[in-house]
This record gives sequence, structure tokens and C-alpha cells, in this order.
Amino acid sequence: MAPKDLWWLLGILLGLWLIWVWAGGPAKSREVSGGPFLHFDETPAPAPVVVPRSVPPRRDVVGYGEAELPAELISPWQGQVTVSTGNASSEYQANQEYIELSASGSNQAPINISGWQLANRPNWRRFYPSIVPIPFATQLYITPDLPVRDPIVLAPGGRAVVVTGRPPLVGLYRVAHSFRVNQCSGYLNERDYGFVPSLSSICPRVGTAAELNLLDEDCYDFVRSAPSCRVPEFERRGDIDYVDNYASPSPNCRQFIQARFNYPDCLARHSGDPDFWTDDWRIFLGQPGEMWGKSRETIALYDRDGKLVDQLNY
Repeated sequence: MAPKDLWWLLGILLGLWLIWVWAGGPAKSREVSGGPFLHFDETPAPAPVVVPRSVPPRRDVVGYGEAELPAELISPWQGQVTVSTGNASSEYQANQEYIELSASGSNQAPINISGWQLANRPNWRRFYPSIVPIPFATQLYITPDLPVRDPIVLAPGGRAVVVTGRPPLVGLYRVAHSFRVNQCSGYLNERDYGFVPSLSSICPRVGTAAELNLLDEDCYDFVRSAPSCRVPEFERRGDIDYVDNYASPSPNCRQFIQARFNYPDCLARHSGDPDFWTDDWRIFLGQPGEMWGKSRETIALYDRDGKLVDQLNY
């Protein structure tokens, strides 16, 4: 090929390349063919956090002192429900990390907080949940299969322990939802359950005077001295049956202990008592990881209209 022809061919190729680039080049090729000529694996960017529409942009709250917060961002419930840190400044396990919400004893009426939202301070903690709604609950916990549709209502002076993670999933009674604490709830602490903080260990006494009078002397002493809210352990050591450390209980005694020292029997006998319910709730947000930092943190509580109820900085 003559040199003149070679230069002419190169000129044509250069012109075609310029036209291709002007028409969109690699980007256009990707649209048409579904990908570039040379394909490299590209990791997609993380999806943006979707802030619930009912919550105002966080810049409207963080950065203001309480005295200078715009009035339109302040909830009518402010001063009626307050936040405290619980163990949030020291705990890192989601299933044990908790804060507390408290209703003022001077409130004139109960307050429904289901649908309110909790938010932490936006910072470098990329994998922490940002804004989390307060769920509904099962007011009377019986089994994990009950529908979760009861609003969480704080009575005047009431309190809610809000755990970042999930309920304990082991033990005699599998707790799966948020619930209201009652006089029998201490049985849910049983053995490996590990509620943090622990539920009250004061439950109604087992047995009426008439029932206890039917027991033999050793069984009577055992029942009267048995710890409250605790299911005794039955085991056989060698040839001897034990209930805890009580050896050789009579068949009648064994039957009475098995039937009466448990959560379902406590509910059946005491759920109608005037003092059965407490004003405390256990709320589980169901988050997989720690929500509250050890320092330089903000805990903000919003009502259903996205207005600030309370804010705690530590």
C-alpha cells in the first residue's frame, strides 16, 4: 500500500472514532448492548436510608439548644414523656442495650406511644439504625402466636424499657413480642431468659391456706419457702427424686408443685386481681445491632407528627 493511501485510511478511521465519541461513545454502547465492550464487576453503592415522612429532617433538631428550638417542631407531649439513657452509654449488644421512656406522674391521661419514633445522632456510625418506630405489643403475653395489635399506652407515672434488639429466645416461655408487665411476669425470667434489666421477682404466693393444709409437713415447708416467680427443677439423683433440693416428695406434693409453680397457672388465678397490671412495658425494637453510642450521642423521641417530644445528649 502506498504511503498516501495509508494516510487516507488512517484519516477515515480517525473520523469514524470522533463521530462515535460525539454520539455518546462508551455510555451509548452500554445502553445499546447492555454493557461496555470491556465489562468490569462494579459493586453498587449502598441504598440511601429512607427517613419516614412523618419525621422532620434531622437538621431541624440537631444543632439547636432546647431553648431555641422552633415552636413548630415541639410536640404537645413535650414534658409529659421523657427519655433516660438506661445502659445505652455502656452496652454494645443489641439484645441487652436499652433506654427508658417515662411518663410524668402529673399527666392527666394515659399516652399512646406506638407509632412514635426514636432517633440517634447522625454521624460516622454507618451501620447503626437511624430512626426506628415504636411498635405495637401484646398486652397480655401468653404465647408467641398471639396477634401483635395492642397499642403501648403509658399511664401517668408509667415506664417503658426499650431494648434495641429482640426478646430472649430461649427458656420455658418463648417471648416474641413487646408486652406489658404484670404480677406474674417474673416467671418469664426463668433460667436462661436473661431479660435486661430483670423483671420483678415478686409474684403472688402459691396456694391458699386451705390448699396448703392438705399438704404433708415437708411439702408445706417447701412451698412456703420456695422462691417467688420460679419454676422448681425436677430431677432424679441415683434412686431418689428431687424437687430442687427437696428429696423424695410425695406424689401429691409433686403434683401440686408441678401444677402451681408456673406462669400459665399464675395468669389463670390472678389475671382478674385489681393489682394484676403494672404500669411498666417491655418494648423490643428488633434491631440487629447497637443503636446508641457510648458518647457524643443524642437520643431523640418524636411523636407521630414528627415533632420532638424529648431529646437527651450525652
